[in-house]
Amino acid sequence: MRGVWKPVVALAWIVLLSSGAPGCGSIVEDAHNLVSDPPTIAEVEVGDEVVTVTSARSDPSRQGVAQLRAGQWAKSVALLEAARLEDPEHADNLFALGVAYEKNGQDREALDAYEAANLRYKGAGNSDATVAVRRLRRKLGQ
Repeated sequence: MRGVWKPVVALAWIVLLSSGAPGCGSIVEDAHNLVSDPPTIAEVEVGDEVVTVTSARSDPSRQGVAQLRAGQWAKSVALLEAARLEDPEHADNLFALGVAYEKNGQDREALDAYEAANLRYKGAGNSDATVAVRRLRRKLGQ
């Protein structure tokens, strides 16, 4: 009897998610969008670490992260600032902007962006952002 329950539970989840139950439609849409429209990702060396930077779906965010990947720090800053104007609450944008600022030698701005990102990760945390805040506070003597 145990083996029967797993398919039944899985089927119940599929029915629930596809039924349009409150809050479930966005889960299905998000999963679909992630597969059909993946974010831009860059691995960037910051300090003694390599961090993964993920874009939002906006064009400035995607282009900004692509410029980070290409080592074009100033271009990345400009694009990610534009992305921040479009969506000032997006944690991944703020983290990416912090990386761009830091790589561009703008440590105070980087610290502000990392701190803002940490606030918006809402307890889920981002260890890279937390480490960046600590690193820059030490560097800036705070």
